[in-house]
Amino acid sequence: MSDRVELRALRACEAILQSESLMADLADAEAATLLEWGLARAEACARATAQLTDARAKIKIDRGVSSIRKSMRRINALMSERIHLKDDQFCKRLQDLIVVAAGVPVLRHRKTRKAGAAKAVHQIQRLANKSASLSESKLLAEVLALADDAAERRAK
Repeated sequence: MSDRVELRALRACEAILQSESLMADLADAEAATLLEWGLARAEACARATAQLTDARAKIKIDRGVSSIRKSMRRINALMSERIHLKDDQFCKRLQDLIVVAAGVPVLRHRKTRKAGAAKAVHQIQRLANKSASLSESKLLAEVLALADDAAERRAK
């Protein structure tokens, strides 16, 4: 990575790190997982600006970081409120989250589960039905995978 792109990546990551509230309601392990997810996407966002002018890169990074932060906020809220939600409520909240997460920068080296939109709806419903029986770590991993799938579908 060039020095210019490294500086952009550092600034994008700092924008994620500035707000502890993005993970405030999660246990330490889950907060670390969500933070790692957000930082990786912020760095990917910056790497994707290598050929852009500084002004255009700033716009692209600001948009990407905004999507990442919104997604992290919603993931944090969903995880903390899950025990109080009925399956249909959890499903609706997860669907709303996936719409926001579709705007998150993608990691090109990640293996895609290649779920189409119809299959994604089924996966969301399946996850909602079993959310109460999953550990926080497992549920978070599933939610992050669905978010990544949505972003990759949008990027294609």
